[in-house]
Amino acid sequence: AQVVSAAIGRDISGFPGAGAAGGLGAALGGVLGAQLKSGIDAVLDAVHFDEKLEGVSLAITGEGRIDGQSVNFGKVPVGVAKRCAAKGIPTVAIVGGIGDGAEGLFDLCESTIQTTVSGPMSLEKAMTDAPALYEYAAERLLSHPHRYEPETLNLKTMYRRLLPMIPKVVKMDVYPVAGHDSMELNLSGAHAPYFTRNVVVLEDSTGNLGVGEVPGGQKITKALEDVKDLVLGTSVADYKGTLNKVRAWLSSNIKDDI
Repeated sequence: AQVVSAAIGRDISGFPGAGAAGGLGAALGGVLGAQLKSGIDAVLDAVHFDEKLEGVSLAITGEGRIDGQSVNFGKVPVGVAKRCAAKGIPTVAIVGGIGDGAEGLFDLCESTIQTTVSGPMSLEKAMTDAPALYEYAAERLLSHPHRYEPETLNLKTMYRRLLPMIPKVVKMDVYPVAGHDSMELNLSGAHAPYFTRNVVVLEDSTGNLGVGEVPGGQKITKALEDVKDLVLGTSVADYKGTLNKVRAWLSSNIKDDI
């Protein structure tokens, strides 16, 4: 911004959307005078979306994962929902995952969310079987189309019914372990005659277990114990959100290098 100010005498430090696309917004809008607008709105206008809504009784959209960012930053489902709201058309989003804040979609228009995850499964399976899962989700969605008519669409009730389908973490155990190091077990070579690790075992509400390991040491063991409350009760579908909360807590509460 300082370079631009010195070169052309224009202050773009407070230009709305200046940081978009790695600063491209500042270059196009702040320097060249381009008009910035929502990406999804530009696409919907280009395809004459509003005209295509004439006579429509239900709109179906989708996203890989819907959460608060989808709502706050106006991603595809939100852009579609806003256009549909203007015409009183209910909207259903078929998504691969649901995160915190996804319910904000309900405040935009008559809408609900249909997840592709039909039961407990690994992320790898959900990604590998995505085409079939999306097809099955659509079949579930359309098996009772009357549920999505404006006069019968109860958004809060449907969302509450959806959430229990997603397993939650109910148990977290931390096991410090030690053993002999070996050139055969470590791709980068043995570091010492012995090694230490912390093995973390998670159990979800359907009885599935997940196991992971992190470096050893008493500080790390204690840190893992301290963040249990941030992990327990969280949705397995929102694992990224859980990890971000753990990182933020560690950054704020643990100053020593662990």
